[in-house]
Amino acid sequence: MIIMPMVLAEQQSLGTFKINNDINLQQLANASYCNISSGLYPNSSIILTNLAMTKNGLNFNYTLEKTYVNTLGTYIINGECNQEVWAYSLEVTENGKSSPEGIVIIIFSLAFFLIFGWNLLSFVVNLEHLANLDLDMYNLMLSLGAFFSLFFYYYLSTIFFANSFILDTTRAFLFGSGVINLFIPILGFVLSITIGQLRRMES
Repeated sequence: MIIMPMVLAEQQSLGTFKINNDINLQQLANASYCNISSGLYPNSSIILTNLAMTKNGLNFNYTLEKTYVNTLGTYIINGECNQEVWAYSLEVTENGKSSPEGIVIIIFSLAFFLIFGWNLLSFVVNLEHLANLDLDMYNLMLSLGAFFSLFFYYYLSTIFFANSFILDTTRAFLFGSGVINLFIPILGFVLSITIGQLRRMES
């Protein structure tokens, strides 16, 4: 629950919230009424206009439903209580946390390139073994390690790294890695211990 003190023509930040979740707003004011005059999406399009907040003693409440909290970025809410105006902003991110800075960005960036390189190398190596039908358990474990390292990276990103580009990119790579470092290696391993083994016995 967010408690908003009375302010005059000064925009304040209410913090960071998770996308597709209700945001419960509460205005604390010694007033007979409080209205939300306008709410704006990050692209400045209008969410809502001229809505009365529900009075409960000195508290005035309004719930911004999750159907409206569907865009990443900074939302602006304007209102007034007994003709005293107030304005505030709130940030909406993938995980409800502020975008990281400094060392967190460096660590996640380095980890991303290392894990991506591991997945790509594993795929190239497996193609050669698949062509020769000699993909063994060691190769399979390397492939599974590459896939699950990317999966773990994505999981940590949803917790610590509120960046939609990174999360969308990682999701796409995770799907691709599931094909090239999970499905194909398992298929190659099965073919190697069946057809490949029969070929070696015949030769």
